[in-house]
Amino acid sequence: MATQGVLSIVEDGIVILKLVTGSEGMRIPELRDWIEDYPKADAAAIYDKAFEFGIGGDESLIVQLTSIKHLPKKAKLIPGSLYEKQFYNPTFNPRWCSGESDYLAVIER
Repeated sequence: MATQGVLSIVEDGIVILKLVTGSEGMRIPELRDWIEDYPKADAAAIYDKAFEFGIGGDESLIVQLTSIKHLPKKAKLIPGSLYEKQFYNPTFNPRWCSGESDYLAVIER
């Protein structure tokens, strides 16, 4: 678990986007800073920027838009049931049953 990360965007108390990575989570603070500089960035831009920062990869990066909608649409990583069940918990890492994550950022709007 040493490099897993979660970044959630919460608007009016509701999670509107959740990025989950199984690798390079230590770069989550860089992505958080970029999102704060570009608050109108959409999910696709955030997904692309995560790759630019070296966060995750084809098999370890998911950006959720709702409990069941995610990027990439044809992910090599198929999100498990915890992704759906825990989407609205901004600090929960659905890659682990315990929900723990080494790197966490929650952006409140």
